[in-house]
Amino acid sequence: MRKMLRSVWERHWCERRESIFEHVCSFYRKFLIANQLRFYIERYFPREGIFMEMGSGTCESSVKIAKKNRTLGALDFSATALAIAKKNGIMHFYIQADIFSLPFKEESIDGIWNVGVMEHFTEKELLQILKEFNRVLRAGAHCILLWPWIIAPSHLLFSTYERISRKLGTHIQVFPPSPSMFKHRKPIKDVLREAGFVDVKFHPPFFDLTHWVVVGRKIR
Repeated sequence: MRKMLRSVWERHWCERRESIFEHVCSFYRKFLIANQLRFYIERYFPREGIFMEMGSGTCESSVKIAKKNRTLGALDFSATALAIAKKNGIMHFYIQADIFSLPFKEESIDGIWNVGVMEHFTEKELLQILKEFNRVLRAGAHCILLWPWIIAPSHLLFSTYERISRKLGTHIQVFPPSPSMFKHRKPIKDVLREAGFVDVKFHPPFFDLTHWVVVGRKIR
Protein backbone atom coordinates (compact mmCIF):
# COMPACT_ATOMS: atom_id res chain seq x y z
CA MET A 1 0.00 0.00 0.00
CA ARG A 2 2.77 2.45 0.92
CA LYS A 3 4.72 1.58 -2.23
CA MET A 4 1.60 2.35 -4.26
CA LEU A 5 1.13 5.66 -2.42
CA ARG A 6 4.76 6.54 -3.05
CA SER A 7 4.37 5.91 -6.79
CA VAL A 8 1.19 8.03 -6.81
CA TRP A 9 3.04 10.98 -5.27
CA GLU A 10 6.08 10.56 -7.53
CA ARG A 11 3.76 10.64 -10.52
CA HIS A 12 1.92 13.65 -9.07
CA TRP A 13 5.11 15.71 -8.72
CA CYS A 14 6.54 14.60 -12.07
CA GLU A 15 3.36 15.38 -14.01
CA ARG A 16 2.51 18.64 -12.24
CA ARG A 17 5.94 20.28 -11.90
CA GLU A 18 5.75 22.26 -15.19
CA SER A 19 1.95 22.55 -15.50
CA ILE A 20 -0.05 25.78 -15.28
CA PHE A 21 -1.93 24.23 -12.37
CA GLU A 22 1.30 23.69 -10.43
CA HIS A 23 2.40 27.27 -11.06
CA VAL A 24 -0.92 28.47 -9.60
CA CYS A 25 -0.47 26.18 -6.58
CA SER A 26 3.10 27.41 -6.16
CA PHE A 27 1.92 31.04 -6.02
CA TYR A 28 -0.77 30.08 -3.50
CA ARG A 29 1.75 28.29 -1.27
CA LYS A 30 4.30 31.11 -1.31
CA PHE A 31 1.98 34.08 -0.87
CA LEU A 32 -1.03 32.84 1.12
CA ILE A 33 -0.29 29.61 2.97
CA ALA A 34 3.23 30.81 3.84
CA ASN A 35 1.90 33.82 5.77
CA GLN A 36 -0.45 31.64 7.79
CA LEU A 37 2.27 29.12 8.56
CA ARG A 38 4.75 31.80 9.62
CA PHE A 39 2.22 33.31 12.02
CA TYR A 40 1.56 30.04 13.86
CA ILE A 41 5.18 28.91 13.90
CA GLU A 42 6.11 32.18 15.61
CA ARG A 43 3.28 31.60 18.06
CA TYR A 44 4.03 28.00 19.03
CA PHE A 45 7.68 27.20 18.23
CA PRO A 46 10.67 28.40 20.27
CA ARG A 47 13.29 30.56 18.56
CA GLU A 48 15.96 27.87 18.53
CA GLY A 49 16.14 24.11 18.09
CA ILE A 50 15.58 21.51 15.37
CA PHE A 51 12.28 21.70 13.49
CA MET A 52 10.97 19.35 10.80
CA GLU A 53 8.43 19.67 8.02
CA MET A 54 7.07 16.12 7.80
CA GLY A 55 5.73 15.44 4.32
CA SER A 56 7.39 18.56 3.00
CA GLY A 57 6.75 18.33 -0.73
CA THR A 58 8.53 21.28 -2.34
CA CYS A 59 8.74 23.29 0.93
CA GLU A 60 7.25 26.35 -0.77
CA SER A 61 4.78 26.97 2.06
CA SER A 62 7.75 27.33 4.41
CA VAL A 63 9.46 30.11 2.47
CA LYS A 64 8.57 32.83 5.01
CA ILE A 65 9.53 31.03 8.22
CA ALA A 66 11.99 33.14 10.22
CA LYS A 67 15.04 30.94 10.80
CA LYS A 68 16.57 32.86 13.74
CA ASN A 69 18.49 30.13 15.62
CA ARG A 70 16.29 27.39 14.21
CA THR A 71 17.61 24.48 12.19
CA LEU A 72 14.93 23.59 9.64
CA GLY A 73 14.65 20.18 7.99
CA ALA A 74 12.42 18.66 5.32
CA LEU A 75 11.30 15.03 5.18
CA ASP A 76 9.38 13.44 2.32
CA PHE A 77 9.32 10.07 0.60
CA SER A 78 9.18 11.61 -2.88
CA ALA A 79 12.63 12.04 -4.40
CA THR A 80 11.15 14.33 -7.04
CA ALA A 81 9.57 16.66 -4.48
CA LEU A 82 12.79 16.82 -2.45
CA ALA A 83 14.83 17.61 -5.56
CA ILE A 84 12.56 20.60 -6.20
CA ALA A 85 12.75 21.57 -2.52
CA LYS A 86 16.56 21.55 -2.60
CA LYS A 87 16.51 23.94 -5.57
CA ASN A 88 14.28 26.27 -3.56
CA GLY A 89 16.97 26.26 -0.85
CA ILE A 90 14.64 26.99 2.05
CA MET A 91 15.74 24.31 4.52
CA HIS A 92 19.05 23.46 6.14
CA PHE A 93 18.79 19.73 5.34
CA TYR A 94 16.59 17.25 3.44
CA ILE A 95 15.75 13.62 4.22
CA GLN A 96 13.99 11.05 2.05
CA ALA A 97 12.15 8.80 4.49
CA ASP A 98 8.83 7.24 5.45
CA ILE A 99 6.57 9.32 7.68
CA PHE A 100 5.43 6.08 9.36
CA SER A 101 8.97 5.29 10.53
CA LEU A 102 10.91 8.46 11.24
CA PRO A 103 14.73 8.21 11.28
CA PHE A 104 15.10 10.20 14.50
CA LYS A 105 15.80 9.33 18.13
CA GLU A 106 13.14 9.79 20.77
CA GLU A 107 12.66 13.38 21.94
CA SER A 108 15.14 14.82 19.44
CA ILE A 109 12.92 17.32 17.58
CA ASP A 110 11.73 20.70 18.91
CA GLY A 111 8.74 21.13 16.60
CA ILE A 112 6.93 19.49 13.68
CA TRP A 113 4.71 20.96 11.01
CA ASN A 114 3.17 20.06 7.68
CA VAL A 115 0.73 21.47 5.13
CA GLY A 116 -1.89 19.41 3.32
CA VAL A 117 -0.52 16.04 4.36
CA MET A 118 -2.71 14.46 7.02
CA GLU A 119 -5.88 14.35 4.90
CA HIS A 120 -4.30 11.73 2.63
CA PHE A 121 -4.36 9.04 5.34
CA THR A 122 -7.03 6.92 7.00
CA GLU A 123 -7.83 7.25 10.69
CA LYS A 124 -5.71 4.19 11.50
CA GLU A 125 -2.78 5.58 9.53
CA LEU A 126 -3.17 8.99 11.16
CA LEU A 127 -2.79 7.41 14.57
CA GLN A 128 0.42 5.65 13.48
CA ILE A 129 1.87 8.87 12.07
CA LEU A 130 0.92 10.99 15.07
CA LYS A 131 2.44 8.45 17.46
CA GLU A 132 5.68 8.74 15.49
CA PHE A 133 5.49 12.53 15.75
CA ASN A 134 4.94 12.21 19.47
CA ARG A 135 7.86 9.81 19.84
CA VAL A 136 10.43 12.11 18.25
CA LEU A 137 9.18 15.41 19.72
CA ARG A 138 10.70 16.72 22.92
CA ALA A 139 8.41 16.94 25.95
CA GLY A 140 6.26 20.05 25.73
CA ALA A 141 6.95 20.59 22.01
CA HIS A 142 4.20 21.29 19.47
CA CYS A 143 3.12 19.91 16.14
CA ILE A 144 1.33 22.30 13.77
CA LEU A 145 -0.81 20.67 11.09
CA LEU A 146 -2.43 22.70 8.31
CA TRP A 147 -5.42 20.52 7.47
CA PRO A 148 -7.53 21.23 4.35
CA TRP A 149 -11.19 22.04 4.98
CA ILE A 150 -13.69 19.99 2.99
CA ILE A 151 -15.82 23.06 2.21
CA ALA A 152 -12.90 25.34 1.36
CA PRO A 153 -13.48 27.23 -1.91
CA SER A 154 -10.35 25.71 -3.47
CA HIS A 155 -11.41 22.17 -2.58
CA LEU A 156 -14.91 22.71 -3.99
CA LEU A 157 -13.38 24.08 -7.19
CA PHE A 158 -10.97 21.16 -7.61
CA SER A 159 -13.71 18.61 -6.80
CA THR A 160 -15.99 20.15 -9.43
CA TYR A 161 -13.14 20.11 -11.95
CA GLU A 162 -12.51 16.41 -11.27
CA ARG A 163 -16.23 15.55 -11.61
CA ILE A 164 -16.50 17.36 -14.94
CA SER A 165 -13.36 15.66 -16.25
CA ARG A 166 -14.82 12.25 -15.31
CA LYS A 167 -18.04 13.00 -17.20
CA LEU A 168 -16.04 14.08 -20.23
CA GLY A 169 -14.03 10.87 -20.08
CA THR A 170 -10.76 12.68 -19.43
CA HIS A 171 -10.45 11.90 -15.74
CA ILE A 172 -7.95 14.28 -14.18
CA GLN A 173 -7.12 13.78 -10.51
CA VAL A 174 -5.84 17.03 -9.02
CA PHE A 175 -4.44 15.42 -5.87
CA PRO A 176 -4.06 11.84 -4.59
CA PRO A 177 -7.01 10.47 -2.55
CA SER A 178 -7.90 12.46 0.59
CA PRO A 179 -10.06 10.32 2.94
CA SER A 180 -9.55 12.55 5.99
CA MET A 181 -10.37 16.11 4.95
CA PHE A 182 -11.21 18.45 7.85
CA LYS A 183 -14.96 18.11 8.52
CA HIS A 184 -15.35 18.25 12.30
CA ARG A 185 -13.00 18.93 15.19
CA LYS A 186 -13.88 15.91 17.34
CA PRO A 187 -12.38 13.02 15.29
CA ILE A 188 -9.14 14.93 14.79
CA LYS A 189 -8.96 15.92 18.44
CA ASP A 190 -9.61 12.32 19.47
CA VAL A 191 -6.82 10.86 17.32
CA LEU A 192 -4.34 13.49 18.51
CA ARG A 193 -5.18 12.75 22.13
CA GLU A 194 -4.90 9.01 21.54
CA ALA A 195 -1.44 9.62 20.07
CA GLY A 196 -0.37 11.41 23.25
CA PHE A 197 -1.01 15.10 22.50
CA VAL A 198 -2.73 17.51 24.87
CA ASP A 199 -4.03 21.10 24.65
CA VAL A 200 -5.28 20.42 21.12
CA LYS A 201 -6.24 23.72 19.50
CA PHE A 202 -8.06 24.57 16.28
CA HIS A 203 -7.63 27.83 14.37
CA PRO A 204 -10.03 28.60 11.48
CA PRO A 205 -8.64 29.30 7.98
CA PHE A 206 -8.71 33.09 8.18
CA PHE A 207 -5.46 33.56 6.23
CA ASP A 208 -5.78 31.26 3.23
CA LEU A 209 -9.48 30.20 3.36
CA THR A 210 -8.37 26.58 2.95
CA HIS A 211 -6.52 25.10 5.93
CA TRP A 212 -7.64 24.71 9.50
CA VAL A 213 -4.59 24.95 11.74
CA VAL A 214 -4.51 22.06 14.21
CA VAL A 215 -2.00 22.31 17.05
CA GLY A 216 -1.11 19.63 19.58
CA ARG A 217 1.42 19.67 22.42
CA LYS A 218 3.36 16.66 23.65
CA ILE A 219 2.84 15.98 27.35
CA ARG A 220 5.74 17.22 29.47
